[in-house]
Amino acid sequence: KKTLESLESDAKKEIEKLKDSARKMENVYFEKDDKRYTRINMVKDAWLKKFESALRSLSLDDAKDLDAIEKNASEIEAFLGEISATDMRQNYILSNYFKKEMKSIISSLAILEESAKSLRELAQKSAVKTRKKIRSLAKGLSDARKERKETEEKIKKMENELLRLEEIIKEREKNLSDIVQSPEMKRLYEVTKRKEEAEKRLKELRMRMSEELAVINRPLKKIKHGLEKSDAMLISEFASSPVEICLSPEGERKAETVINIIKKNASEANMSDKDKKKLDAFYEKVKSNELKRFRDEYMETEEALKNMEAEIKESSYLPKRKESVEGDLRLLKEEKEKIETELSEAKKKEEEARKKIAGLEKEIAGYTEENLRKKYIVLP
Repeated sequence: KKTLESLESDAKKEIEKLKDSARKMENVYFEKDDKRYTRINMVKDAWLKKFESALRSLSLDDAKDLDAIEKNASEIEAFLGEISATDMRQNYILSNYFKKEMKSIISSLAILEESAKSLRELAQKSAVKTRKKIRSLAKGLSDARKERKETEEKIKKMENELLRLEEIIKEREKNLSDIVQSPEMKRLYEVTKRKEEAEKRLKELRMRMSEELAVINRPLKKIKHGLEKSDAMLISEFASSPVEICLSPEGERKAETVINIIKKNASEANMSDKDKKKLDAFYEKVKSNELKRFRDEYMETEEALKNMEAEIKESSYLPKRKESVEGDLRLLKEEKEKIETELSEAKKKEEEARKKIAGLEKEIAGYTEENLRKKYIVLP
């Protein structure tokens, strides 16, 4: 397989040989003692003058692209066409009387003709292959640029969307701060805390009352029988809900009556001395209005609790509004995080596309500027 470089080298060598043969032929004449020499030498000189003129006009450029290759082929073909335009008489004289000199010229012309043919074939085949390759690379480049443009547009949209979300998030955070720091919300926090304290206090009061009433409840179980109907009903009622009875408006009276019934039936109640002392202590609390003070505190706390619950209910829109803003914020931040992830992936994709484009551009440039050079073209 011959490369373009070897073909051009062969052609240039043969042209130099032709020039050398022409110079040598200038000094060759048919024998002067032959009466035909004048006519024969005139034919030779005329042909040689035309031949040398054609040689001087033949100039091969360094083939750096397909156009230069085809130009060189055309130059050689034009030269060969001009040389071949000789009449039969010239051919006869030159081939018979200057056989030795013409032999080298004819050999060089044949090689030159083959070089011109090979150069043209090579240019055509290389052009097809090159154009096909460049078209493939160009399509890949076009697709890569399109993909990069689409990705850049997506990146721009995502960046704009992130800016929009950040503004909305900033606005929602301000709304949330305004709600949390508002006098109404602070009041709600305060009332809610007091409500919890009131609930705790009511629970403590009931537990304390329940503990003190235990000294009454134990003997009540033993004196149910043999009582008057009214006493039995009161005993039964007191046994089932002693705290509620003590907290009722007639709590002191009923508690005092129950204690008296227990004392009246002390033998049946079979109380220990310790329990008797506790019963007497509780009786003193009833007589000294301590039970009334206990009930008043409980009722006041319970009334305050109801008022606080009403106020909390009236302000229930504030926690709902706060929860709504917090829900919006959560969704907005999740959306922002999602877009940031997608943006990161898109930027990676854009960078990959940028590298791909640079690689394709370099490959195309190298193919057009180097692969078209003669040393890379091989004749099939």
